Amino acid sequence: MFEKMFNSFIDWFCSIGDSVIITIDSLSFEACLIIGLVALILSIFGYSKGKKIALISPAVYVILQIFLEVWFGV
Repeated sequence: MFEKMFNSFIDWFCSIGDSVIITIDSLSFEACLIIGLVALILSIFGYSKGKKIALISPAVYVILQIFLEVWFGV
């Protein structure tokens, strides 16, 4: 009884985890693109932190994609 309930909980938890990972994978490009463009606009108008963020945003996207591919095979 307990084993069956535990296995159904594990199956439910894994399905939720899969959907979360797929959502992160599909939305990470848009988020990094928007943040990078805003930072680029800020750096054009002289905001010094915008330059750092504009350079880091593509690197964060690449690292996130490598992590998702290696760890989850997405």
